Amino acid sequence: MKDQALSSKSSHPLEQTISSIGKSLLTDVVDAIDPSPERATDILLTLQNESCKQKPTAAAASNNNGSNDTNDNTCIVTIAILENTRIGKTLTKTVKACKRHKRTASQEETPQWEKALELAETLLTIYKSAADAEAKQTAIKKKKSEAAAEEASSAESSEGLPSNTSAYKARLITQKKELYKDPPALPPSHILIEETWVKSPKRDNRTGELTFPPGQYEETNKLLKEFRPNRTPEEILRSGSFGGTYFR
Repeated sequence: MKDQALSSKSSHPLEQTISSIGKSLLTDVVDAIDPSPERATDILLTLQNESCKQKPTAAAASNNNGSNDTNDNTCIVTIAILENTRIGKTLTKTVKACKRHKRTASQEETPQWEKALELAETLLTIYKSAADAEAKQTAIKKKKSEAAAEEASSAESSEGLPSNTSAYKARLITQKKELYKDPPALPPSHILIEETWVKSPKRDNRTGELTFPPGQYEETNKLLKEFRPNRTPEEILRSGSFGGTYFR
């Protein structure tokens, strides 16, 4: 019942297949009173073929005397599948069962149980190697992510404009700013700053428009000729715009 429930929860096709094969191993090999070594070998070969991208041919299986060298094959069973199907524990039980049946088997069946035992031990080795490789890759990705976060944090503490979008995003998150775009658009790379304070803008009594006195940069002066607001930032906020709060 437990294996059936586990299989029903499996969403990945390979996970369902591995779970079903594991159930067959428990029923036909581990818990069977008089199991067949041929049946055990068939189930283990099926499990090996489903676990690897390149399925070994029957000729290769015969030439390898059942060992099915899979060094050229890539195991596609993930750590998540191993955990969800508990196939590793099932194979461990299968190894013990094969050893037990081998001790009481006839001379004719002994080589067959040795073949099944070798397959089960080989699969355990394959799964362990695949899990170790996946864990190593996960650790590498985590290390790179941490390094990127550290670089972004370093960029945050530095003065001046952010050098890239990642650094700018990290700065906004650190400052608890709201992200209107993801990734955010970088601020202007070139900002003109007047060396001396310019005079305050003057208001036209008739139109209410504000006129800004020119500064030292001609580029800015061209923009100021067209920039004629009729409210100052303070007046806008005091009138209740944006909830009367600071905005960026």
